[in-house]
Amino acid sequence: MNPWINQYAIFKSLEEIKKKSKIKAVSLRNLEQQVISVACAQLQQGLESVFVPTSQVCEIIQTVGMAAYAHSLKEYPNNKVFLERVYDPPAITNFYVPFLLTGPAGTGKSQLMKAIERLLTKGLIIKTDPSHIFPLVGVKRVTVNQRRSINQLLLSLVESEISESGLKIKNSDIAALCPQVLYRSGCSLLMIDELQFMSQSSANTLLAQSLMALSYIGLPFMVNANYSVCHKLMSRKQEEKQRLLTNPIMMFPDISGSADWLEVLKEYQVVVQYCYSFNLVNHEEKLWSYCAGLKRVLIKLLVKSYELVRKKGVFLVTELDVEKAYLSLGFSVDRGDVELIISSGSTGPAGRLDLTPPFAIPLTIKEEYERGLKRARATKAMEAAIDASLTLQERRALDSIKEQDSIESRNPIPIKQKVNRKSKPSPDTLRENFTKFMGNKN
Repeated sequence: MNPWINQYAIFKSLEEIKKKSKIKAVSLRNLEQQVISVACAQLQQGLESVFVPTSQVCEIIQTVGMAAYAHSLKEYPNNKVFLERVYDPPAITNFYVPFLLTGPAGTGKSQLMKAIERLLTKGLIIKTDPSHIFPLVGVKRVTVNQRRSINQLLLSLVESEISESGLKIKNSDIAALCPQVLYRSGCSLLMIDELQFMSQSSANTLLAQSLMALSYIGLPFMVNANYSVCHKLMSRKQEEKQRLLTNPIMMFPDISGSADWLEVLKEYQVVVQYCYSFNLVNHEEKLWSYCAGLKRVLIKLLVKSYELVRKKGVFLVTELDVEKAYLSLGFSVDRGDVELIISSGSTGPAGRLDLTPPFAIPLTIKEEYERGLKRARATKAMEAAIDASLTLQERRALDSIKEQDSIESRNPIPIKQKVNRKSKPSPDTLRENFTKFMGNKN
């Protein structure tokens, strides 16, 4: 069995990807015993820890994973070839066009990258012969953050291996050293997250040069590139665009009513079941219209709703509380973006490149996504029309009814009483139970 190749075999099966990358939800109990800030932080963490590998996500993971599988087949045929290349590395490496994973902020691109990491076993070693032991690192993921130069980015890919060896590396040697170090570690996949931090230059030169440097390392690699980053790359020279923009992967929000969207809400419901008085799945269309299917925005809304009711001394969130949170000042920025996305359709709003797709949307995806946006637009238009037709007194009366319904829906959470199986029932208890039984029977 070839260990370099075998580590990527999991990407052959969509079912295995779905099964092994999923992170199930965990119910949060006793949040009411925590102060508001701590309770909200725990709620947010609980929701963010959930990962539902939807059909779209699994297909993207498989596409990228099989590229790594194909690369390992070519570069790691056996121990003999591996050792030869370790001691005599090739002078020229292959050029790889990056997988540009793009989509609206909040769709879960970073979570997808983390899922790929979970699918690849860490901490393995390979003993090619009695004299040679090498690490086996299936993937390297780097978050750009404050790395402001190409050398800093490249060094972050191999810094752990270099620190272990104790070698001191010159900046001029880093680019040549990266392919060698990564080859010895058995790595056939790179992932670069938060690339927008390298796009501060007005000319975007650093951004383009960084991607070119990564392409010459000679490994398949995926970049989390939001819409803004892709639009900046589109302004580059034609030869750069041909090398950097010919392999995009577009990731869209799950559609309202779809099996994937319902599965996401089902998992979130597990997290919030002790602090929400209604089932999220039963209100899936309304919730979608509040976030346009963006999971990050939905999580923020759910946490904001809980925060606002806690500030009123209440511990259960109702549908009306979520509506109030959506209309609140603290949610105004997200609300503005959501309403722009819904109103502008799949083409995106004019003047907002961060919300406008940089590439042509595949027709099958576009039709489905547009249908979801149309439903949300119709819902919002109907609500606006009803609201506009009400007089001031009618609107106040309606608000009063909603508030009363909200109060009545805050039922206390049922607590299962522990039964002491060892204690015997008293005679009075037996007589009372018998009377109840006969009454029910009659």
